[in-house]
Amino acid sequence: MSDDSTQYTELDADSKVFVGRWNRLISTTNWTKGQIILEWREALVSAGVPQQEHSDEAWASRVGGVTGQHVGRLRRVVSRFGAVYEQYDGLYWSHFQAVLDWDDAEMWLEGAAQNSWSVVGMKKNRQETL
Repeated sequence: MSDDSTQYTELDADSKVFVGRWNRLISTTNWTKGQIILEWREALVSAGVPQQEHSDEAWASRVGGVTGQHVGRLRRVVSRFGAVYEQYDGLYWSHFQAVLDWDDAEMWLEGAAQNSWSVVGMKKNRQETL
């Protein structure tokens, strides 16, 4: 049993590099996708296009393979944090998505950046504090 435990610990440690690369890729991609959606929506709003034509569901329908709900998350996270997310070293897209509706989001993002908290760790620390 000890050999299995050691093997899994080593496997987990080896995998962290790849998981980190994956999370950075997702973060980069999601910020770019959200920015595209936000710019598309702003252009249509400026042009006076009816709301149903620039809804999250309209974008999802145009590109396929994504739900209107996910499009909305991408757009809202970029709208709220797009100008500042690079100030929080070491945080992933998922950190920002997790705090999207928190009034005190910036404080917890700063805590996560300073303490290298995972999303789960950030949520747990907030819950324990509140």
